[in-house]
Amino acid sequence: MVRSALNRDYQWVTGRIALGSAVSEPEHVQALVSDGITHVLDCRVGPSGEALYAGTGVVYRQNGVADDGKPKADEWFFRGIDFVVGALRWPHSKALVHCRFGMSRSPTMVYAILRAQGVPAEEAKELIRKARVVARVTYPDDAERAGRRWLLGKRR
Repeated sequence: MVRSALNRDYQWVTGRIALGSAVSEPEHVQALVSDGITHVLDCRVGPSGEALYAGTGVVYRQNGVADDGKPKADEWFFRGIDFVVGALRWPHSKALVHCRFGMSRSPTMVYAILRAQGVPAEEAKELIRKARVVARVTYPDDAERAGRRWLLGKRR
């Protein structure tokens, strides 16, 4: 786990995708900027964190969903995959995917993103487990289905 005076609570799943907990303070955003993170996908429901990023150059997207144990729609995954994969088309971009604690929704979204990029299922799960011990792919069937559909271009 990355923790320092700059208040980092995220880990790198790949060289360009980080997974973590909620960003809620300006000093957290400065830590992201100093680590080269250019895009943030917020998987929480509730007020937007967009104001935190004003003037920083970080592109923020809220794509919230309830962590309620109920099935997650493909469209939720598609929005997150589109945002992160689109961001990573730029050579020096890096993305953080987070939810409140970085334990359920964001790891599930990162799993879907990795699957959409063609990473094998077990490898994707292992990358997430190694990066963030508390993370669980809580909605694996939904993420698997959406990642596969996204990869195949079957969004309708």
